[in-house]
Amino acid sequence: MDKNNDQDKNNQENHENKQSESDVDLIPGGRIYQYFTKQRHRMLTPNLNRMAMLIIVLALLLTISKSIAIGTGQSIYCLECRSCLAVGDDCPADLQPSELVIAARTGDYKNFIKDGGLECITCGECVEYCIVDIDIASVIGTMQDRTMDAIKAGRIPNNLLVEALEEDRIGAEYVEEVEEYLLEQGVDVK
Repeated sequence: MDKNNDQDKNNQENHENKQSESDVDLIPGGRIYQYFTKQRHRMLTPNLNRMAMLIIVLALLLTISKSIAIGTGQSIYCLECRSCLAVGDDCPADLQPSELVIAARTGDYKNFIKDGGLECITCGECVEYCIVDIDIASVIGTMQDRTMDAIKAGRIPNNLLVEALEEDRIGAEYVEEVEEYLLEQGVDVK
């Protein structure tokens, strides 16, 4: 009988030792059971972390490659700090260059037109305000060319173009081309 009691005591001590090795000491004498941090419960965590990182990297590569592919690679350096808005009254077209650079980075032709990108005369007044020294005028000029190509290819909705013409958001150098395109499409522009 004594032998069985001794074995039971040894088993209890072994169990307590195993338990104390795997538990975390918060305060002396206090233990907390961390079931979700034990190795057997974390089988999928490293794989999920790898998948999340892969998705983030692919999204970044897509954004960067799109800017480079359409020729507005400098726009990826824009910090979106809006310091170029300090151009204020010096901008002859009274535009917000930061919005145009962001639209150029993402290749968003619709917002580029809505923000007056085709109205910009690429004078370069906003370039001196950029803290990253992005040549904003060349980025906008390249995006203007790409936008006109998209218009000619029919990727821009006609109603957006009509609205932009009515609100004078298309510069003089592009008005004739846009009107010709809309007439070809059977849209009345007058």
